[in-house]
Amino acid sequence: MSKAAMGNFNMSEIEEILLLTWMDNKIDRLSENIVGVIENDRKSMPASVFEKYKAIMVKHFDKISMKKSIRDILLNEYDELKIGEIINLLNHPRLKEISRREEYAKSSTGLNEMQRYLSVMQKPSEERKRLIEQVDEVKCASSMAIDTRLELFQAITYGMRGLNEENQEFSDDKLKQIISDMRKQGKVHAERQVWMGMLYAYKDISDSELKEYIALHKSSEGKLMSEFSRSLYLRMHTQVAEKIRNSLEEGFSVSYA
Repeated sequence: MSKAAMGNFNMSEIEEILLLTWMDNKIDRLSENIVGVIENDRKSMPASVFEKYKAIMVKHFDKISMKKSIRDILLNEYDELKIGEIINLLNHPRLKEISRREEYAKSSTGLNEMQRYLSVMQKPSEERKRLIEQVDEVKCASSMAIDTRLELFQAITYGMRGLNEENQEFSDDKLKQIISDMRKQGKVHAERQVWMGMLYAYKDISDSELKEYIALHKSSEGKLMSEFSRSLYLRMHTQVAEKIRNSLEEGFSVSYA
């Protein structure tokens, strides 16, 4: 812990923030979901390559390691945040209740219930659709989903360039173009996924309550809180992606002139 952080942080504050942002739940879900992502790549690689790739991915997406990492980031990189203001807003009854519903909608039970709900749901009003889009905008939910997917794709692509000569000549410009194309193509899909989840999560939340929720996020304290939660998760994810790239490069013997 840095000396600066020592004056502003204590472990109880850190654990309270992580609890209120459901960060450990998000890490658990990430660790569980990555298994399916890894298995999707099985048929695209020789068995020996896949097993090495899988071992590296599982190692770095270990939930215990990621939880330690996110606490280390808080201790060492967030010493100037207005922690009290963030905690106070995270404890706002409206925000806590909606956050709880959002997390439940992403659980295995919630996902099953969501499928049944969406199959019989009446078409949402234009006002409800507009509010859902606003929630997505203030929370940067769909954009963050795309950012993390592309960050991992980039790490894996660079990390495995040593597999053959063609991959080693995979230029930065070419990769940037591919990522740009993927971002455009994935935007609609990511938004649809996020919006469908929100329609279910907010099914018992009135339009006026959603407007209050949006206003909370648009306040100066809300912007601080949103940026904190988003940057903390992305910082951890970036660390994981960097470790994966480095391990893949080492494992598949990439050498650069």
